[in-house]
Amino acid sequence: MPPTRKSGIINKMFIWATNKWEAWNGIVSVDELVPVSDNPEFFEDTSFVTGDSPVTLDLNTALGRNATEGTIINDGDGNFTVAFSTNGTDWGDEITLKKDDIFNFDKISVDSLRITWVADSAYRVIAI
Repeated sequence: MPPTRKSGIINKMFIWATNKWEAWNGIVSVDELVPVSDNPEFFEDTSFVTGDSPVTLDLNTALGRNATEGTIINDGDGNFTVAFSTNGTDWGDEITLKKDDIFNFDKISVDSLRITWVADSAYRVIAI
């Protein structure tokens, strides 16, 4: 639906929002902006065994700030657990990822990830 016009003046401005046109109220939330200047960081271990565990991935150091979105992939046959930290010292609950599990996160602030061995496996992590 195009903007409505009256005497050559636009009464409403429309923006494309997800999958439809919506009237724009003129306000832009900083939370809705996505930075485009950052490059993703990648971490992987193709042979994650008990001697490698636990591994702490310092996303803040790699990115220069906390990650706000990412993906953790279990590429191996075994399980491992993942815990999130917003400050690098305090950890949330562990989440178990099984063979072929993919865990996506976004709109949260992640300083570090801790991956803990349960059985021999492999992982990939992408963080933005």
